[in-house]
Amino acid sequence: MKNILIVEDDPTQVNGLKILIRNYDSTFEIFTASNSKEAISIYNSKLIDLFILDVDLSLSNSDMSGIDIGIHIRTNSRYNYTPIIYITGVPEKICNAVNDVHCFSYISKPYTTTNVYKALDDIIYSPLVNSNRISICTLEDIHMYLDYDNIMYIDCLNHTSTFYTINGTFSTRSITLRDIMAQCPTYFLRIHKSYIANVHFIDSYKKNEREITITGNKLPVGRSYKEMFESIYLKGEKYEF
Repeated sequence: MKNILIVEDDPTQVNGLKILIRNYDSTFEIFTASNSKEAISIYNSKLIDLFILDVDLSLSNSDMSGIDIGIHIRTNSRYNYTPIIYITGVPEKICNAVNDVHCFSYISKPYTTTNVYKALDDIIYSPLVNSNRISICTLEDIHMYLDYDNIMYIDCLNHTSTFYTINGTFSTRSITLRDIMAQCPTYFLRIHKSYIANVHFIDSYKKNEREITITGNKLPVGRSYKEMFESIYLKGEKYEF
């Protein structure tokens, strides 16, 4: 989880939530909006990992309620399953949030640090939240998620990281191979200073030539990565001398 959008029209509540969230994890980037226009602009231009919405937005400030914003969020295919937490002073209104928006959870006002941290814990450590993916911003300035299981390999040439997936090829300058490796599951191996490979897609390995093949594409195995690669891959995997 990286980007959080808070939609709340009470500045005191916004500042309080920002402090709690930053104390919980200082690496989160927090965006705020006080009405539907600001909120829509932010989540269309940024890739949001968690929404925290006030159910009771003042209609004098926003032409949409928190429930309506949640419904609008769900119309965007990028956010079909993105967690939404609602904050409300009237718990009875949450029925609509559950039925119409499929929110993850809600927090009743006045809330405490414990309430907020529990809601964040429930999301971050929930098996229901898809963490098996990486978010990127493409060269076309499109924010998107890529499922790790669909990524065959990744290269970085001329400061551009390119993901080769079963669904197509996507390039970005928003993340380096070092950062990608820090996030990837253990079945991804750094095979070269410019390449990362998903071992599930490796068809063969020519040991003497230090070369793997993935869907017909030949990728080099760097000298400094050879020993580590072989110690993991050659355990029961197929390869050629």
